[in-house]
Amino acid sequence: MIRARLKMTRNRRRHAGYRRDFPDRYIPDTTFHLCATDRQWLQDAGRPDIPPLPAGTRARRILEHLLADLSRASPRMEGNTCGILETERLIRFGREAVGKDRKEAVMIFSQEEAIQHVVDTLDTVTISLPDLRNIHASHAPGFIADRGMAGRLRRMPVGITDSSYRPLGDRFEIEEEFGILIEKATAVTDSFAQSFFLLVHIPCLPGSGSRLTLGCD
Repeated sequence: MIRARLKMTRNRRRHAGYRRDFPDRYIPDTTFHLCATDRQWLQDAGRPDIPPLPAGTRARRILEHLLADLSRASPRMEGNTCGILETERLIRFGREAVGKDRKEAVMIFSQEEAIQHVVDTLDTVTISLPDLRNIHASHAPGFIADRGMAGRLRRMPVGITDSSYRPLGDRFEIEEEFGILIEKATAVTDSFAQSFFLLVHIPCLPGSGSRLTLGCD
């Protein structure tokens, strides 16, 4: 049924908007989007059998292997055509792919900078509007046209190409709902449940990922 609905052409889909009751029903540490088995599996997988390391050290070690993949994933959703090898050459050696638009390289560099920013501030960064703004400000240059909106909440309506979803358009409603999401996320003590909560709810607010809420042109 879900697959059939996803394959539906846009003209057959019903228009949908932001559902405030969805995050409102979520009670931190009581309501979960992941079942207990999955949460436990993630907790076990997240505790490697190695001596404790200073904050950010393990993240940097993992980052060495994943940076190219992470820097490619988000730009790819925006239509970036650089492959994994092209992305790796760009990040490691600064070599831009032949025949690619310069904008694609800028998108990847922006994503890389945002990831590096999170890892470098891992011991102090929090789920708060100031920290999210800082992350977005480092991420935004490759994704939005209006640089003045980097690190800011969206102030105008947006549409999503080939989608029947209509995100909130009123800046005050966006600010209020974004504040609710942050407040609930900070109250979740399980780090994986917290991450999944943000993964589920932030894209719903703008409609297609956090870059459309923060600093969308």
